[in-house]
Amino acid sequence: SSLRQADRDLDDVELWLKGVESALASEDPGADLAASQALLKKHHLLEAEIASQDGPIRTAVQGAQHLIDEGHPASEELRDRREAVLARYAAVKDRAKARREQLE
Repeated sequence: SSLRQADRDLDDVELWLKGVESALASEDPGADLAASQALLKKHHLLEAEIASQDGPIRTAVQGAQHLIDEGHPASEELRDRREAVLARYAAVKDRAKARREQLE
């Protein structure tokens, strides 16, 4: 059903967000220049991964919104999850930018 698909899509996004949030939790500036450069290179890869998730996240959010617009009985839960995903994704992008600035 559409609800199962929306749930799966949101589950996938939430799991991915959890991993990225964990990766961004580090405050390590690097012990020396080489270590800092390695961390920055790794961070650039993480930022590319974050950017690559725009489409899948948009798809998951739109799937939930479609059910909400149709008045699905699970609309309240879907709305809460949709809003939480959007807020967490925005926070991840902000944290990634701050981390890049810290490393540069």
